[in-house]
Amino acid sequence: NAEILMLLVLVISVALTLFLLLATVIFFLTAENAVDTRLLRVSSARTEPEDSIENTTTGLGQIATSITSYVRPIRDLISGSDDDLRYRLTLAGFRNPEHVEIYTVAKILLPVLGVIVATYFGNLIIGSLVGIVVGFFGPDMCLGYLITRRQDSIRRALPDALDLLVICMEAGLGIDQAMVRVGGEVK
Repeated sequence: NAEILMLLVLVISVALTLFLLLATVIFFLTAENAVDTRLLRVSSARTEPEDSIENTTTGLGQIATSITSYVRPIRDLISGSDDDLRYRLTLAGFRNPEHVEIYTVAKILLPVLGVIVATYFGNLIIGSLVGIVVGFFGPDMCLGYLITRRQDSIRRALPDALDLLVICMEAGLGIDQAMVRVGGEVK
């Protein structure tokens, strides 16, 4: 019985670890896609409905939504206001609605993962407490770091972008073409 229990805990911890790693990778990779999508929307001559781009959901977003639908009371308690979280994620460069769900699932599952990891160390109580605290506050600290890094990047790129925008406008480009050109150069 003890061996079966340990094997079950191992399988669950491996599954959670793989989900969180996959969520993190997709979370970081989709930020550039949002920028590319917005640049294409600005540069395209035809107008697209706003919802067609913003509401596309990846498989990970659907999984995260289904997980949070099962734990709705916990989700509302942990994430607080979705508008505040959406604003913070936008400051970090994540604009898709699914990013809110992915972030919330990570915030729910990381403390559980911390407790599972703590079972492999000597002192279960202290390890569990450390795992819970790191798992709960880790996503907030990571998001804060990403916001700061993006703001610093924008702050460093802004003078050059404004200079290039002025040069493009003086060269005869329209404002939309100049913005696309500056966006490509800054990126």
